[in-house]
Amino acid sequence: RRASEVVTQNDQCRSELQQHTKSGQDHKLKTHNTIAMKQKRWEELQLEALTAGGLRERMLEDSAEKVLELGKCQMAIGNLYDRARARSKVKQPYTTDPDEQLKVLQDFVMDLSFIVAKGKHSQQTKDAPKPS
Repeated sequence: RRASEVVTQNDQCRSELQQHTKSGQDHKLKTHNTIAMKQKRWEELQLEALTAGGLRERMLEDSAEKVLELGKCQMAIGNLYDRARARSKVKQPYTTDPDEQLKVLQDFVMDLSFIVAKGKHSQQTKDAPKPS
């Protein structure tokens, strides 16, 4: 009878050990899976951050290029405006507003265009044969 109890107790201990071993293996496997998923997500986030960083750099470069182009345009407008004011008989008050400068330039060019057209017309009437 004592041998039977020992065998039963041994079987129970073996069964508990197997359950604990299996439980430990399951826990270890779940932990490894969790670590692998988190590592994969971390790598995805790193790639997203790298992509976003590259996009940010391109946007900054584009922005800097556009600001440079705007500055060049404003400088050109300013230079043309100064020349137009210097040569125009119509005195305009000085302004730094590009829209106002463009309006002054437009008026100046239209005046020159009118003068050229009038000059061509008078030249054509001079060169036209006179009826006898």
